Amino acid sequence: RLPEDAGKLKRYLSLGDLPPRALPPRALEAMPVAMHFFLLPEQKRRVERALDLLDPSREAALLKLIDTI
Repeated sequence: RLPEDAGKLKRYLSLGDLPPRALPPRALEAMPVAMHFFLLPEQKRRVERALDLLDPSREAALLKLIDTI
């Protein structure tokens, strides 16, 4: 005994009938790139405070910082 009725079960089972739509690949220039650097704990806190003041998004904050140079 299942809590779902037959119609609901058929809909659930039909979800697997269609393969997921493939998205076109991104251009290499549009792919994210990771950057890593190391800071002491106090340096990290200072950087995070400064970035928080510029923008909630780390990426946007870093770019705003760069634009000031």
